[in-house]
Amino acid sequence: MIIKKIFLLCICGIFAFAFKIDNINYNSFEADFIQKVVDLSNKTLIYEGKFYYQNEKSLWQYLNPDEKKVYITKNEVVIIDYDLEQVIISKEQIDLANILKNVSLYEKKEDFVIYKAKYDNIIYYVKVLNNLLTNISYKDELDNQVSIDFINSKINLKINDDIFKYSIPKNYDVIR
Repeated sequence: MIIKKIFLLCICGIFAFAFKIDNINYNSFEADFIQKVVDLSNKTLIYEGKFYYQNEKSLWQYLNPDEKKVYITKNEVVIIDYDLEQVIISKEQIDLANILKNVSLYEKKEDFVIYKAKYDNIIYYVKVLNNLLTNISYKDELDNQVSIDFINSKINLKINDDIFKYSIPKNYDVIR
């Protein structure tokens, strides 16, 4: 259960920043991402995938090394793990408004800006370059250093709503 909560905290916390940064409204956001997780023994895990956000819905589509989809709405989080043939459905939510309310300028350079926010004892650093979210980094509750780079980003384009609809395969275990 603790792993599930930490995973949801990390994913939902990251999702929170897609709404508005530095007075830039992200009505939609689409990007490839590379997520790097370094543990205390310096072991590194690298994940790659696609991220989509629109109208308070998001999808994290993990492609490597394992295939997984994480659907997030304001009412639920659904994680479909294709390798484990399992689905986790949770009503557990992160208070997105509080995260956004606490974002403050941390560092401003000529070509980029870094914001800082604290939520549930986790400090998030959000890097914006040319009005685009390019990186989020933080140390999670297990002291893992997490960094997510967003590349090939597109903002405020119409994303087909069907991408945010999930289907649970009949033979998968469902955990609520």
